[in-house]
Amino acid sequence: MTALGGDAMITFLKLMVRDWRRQGAVICVYMAAPALLLLAALIQPWVAFGVLSRDPLVVAETEAQCCRFYYGALSNLGVLLWALAAGAALAAGVALRRAARRNNAAPDPAPDVAAARRARFFIAAGLLSLLLAGDDLFTIHEGAEIVFAGGEELVLGVYALLAAAFIWLFRRELLTDCPLFFMLAGALLTLSVAADVVFGEAAGFAFEDGAKFLGIAAWSGYFLRRAGLEAAG
Repeated sequence: MTALGGDAMITFLKLMVRDWRRQGAVICVYMAAPALLLLAALIQPWVAFGVLSRDPLVVAETEAQCCRFYYGALSNLGVLLWALAAGAALAAGVALRRAARRNNAAPDPAPDVAAARRARFFIAAGLLSLLLAGDDLFTIHEGAEIVFAGGEELVLGVYALLAAAFIWLFRRELLTDCPLFFMLAGALLTLSVAADVVFGEAAGFAFEDGAKFLGIAAWSGYFLRRAGLEAAG
């Protein structure tokens, strides 16, 4: 490792520590309710966890009795959280873009490059969140397996590439505020996908779907917070 690379790594680690000390309480507040809800779903004695966590159509096909209002409750809540993140991020991005255009139209414009970049960051985050919401709502990656062999892995691979491109292109924006929150979301979602691809149903619904639900909650909380801070100025 070069001296420059070592200094960059030290700076990054210092940022992680400082951000955790400053934002750790905020992360706990955002994640407390989803964690408690997940715990309640796991320990309640009336309904199997998989009935709550899987897509409601899948549950309806496998259960003897159809249908109940609680089928896929956590799955549906996850879609709502994706949509909430998408709406907040897109709203912040559009507002920043409009502000940049008004500034450029001023008699003595001073281009705000940072605001334009933040607008692209929020719009990209919103579109990615919307795509993932659509996948969960319409079970796209599961349905791809029916169309052709290996379809599920292909679709998941495309999502992974899009997520990696987003992280790389907007790495500076992601590091400027509470990067541990975003890293938590990414780690939980990656863990869920890996469990699904490597172990399948052997991973258990509690592990795979639990990690996914908490990952979506963390993703939504991160972008809701970022959009709120942007709106607050």
